Amino acid sequence: MTEQLDRAYASIMSTIVECGQIPHFTELANDLDVDIETSRLLMHELETVTPSWMHPGTDYLASFPPFNAQPTQYRISVDGKILRTSPDEMVGYTSSMVGGSLESRPFR
Repeated sequence: MTEQLDRAYASIMSTIVECGQIPHFTELANDLDVDIETSRLLMHELETVTPSWMHPGTDYLASFPPFNAQPTQYRISVDGKILRTSPDEMVGYTSSMVGGSLESRPFR
């Protein structure tokens, strides 16, 4: 089981770094060449041995430190760089000094 947990951990981390999303357990099953139920159980086991957590009432990893993938309805930009959305659908952020100008504050 330890080898499977190590492989699952490495696969999840690689996927997060590569595409910015935590894989679903069905995707993990494919990566590890295990059945879907085994993959789902591996994710739950990883939750118990790492500081990660599942979204309540689901089988979805919401946080897999140092990354967090808890979904929100907000689209975020940093210094005006927007990914996968249009400016009308996002909430703007800046990496300027804390406080910054009134216009740069995300929640007005």
